Amino acid sequence: MGWAMGRLQVPVPKKEGGAIVSTKAYILIDVMVGRTKEVLKALVGMGGVQSVDAVTGPHDLIAMVEGEDLKSLGEVVLSQIRGVKGVIRTLTCMVIEVD
Repeated sequence: MGWAMGRLQVPVPKKEGGAIVSTKAYILIDVMVGRTKEVLKALVGMGGVQSVDAVTGPHDLIAMVEGEDLKSLGEVVLSQIRGVKGVIRTLTCMVIEVD
């Protein structure tokens, strides 16, 4: 169960079969011109970053991140991803449950 956001819910970590279910988000990342490849390489394998892809459109990269809770997820975005040289801005899109 999570907190309600209209008819949608933001998942709150819970135990399922003894394992903790994590909080997930997609991070849309804008980078400086000519730095996409460098930023992509820096994000691959970074703690909390499950995947990262270069994309076309208004953003340069999309990363899928996981954390135990909202606080740890925020630390990945604020302390790690935004700390990479060449990152201009990020937009966090939380994964939600739709019943």
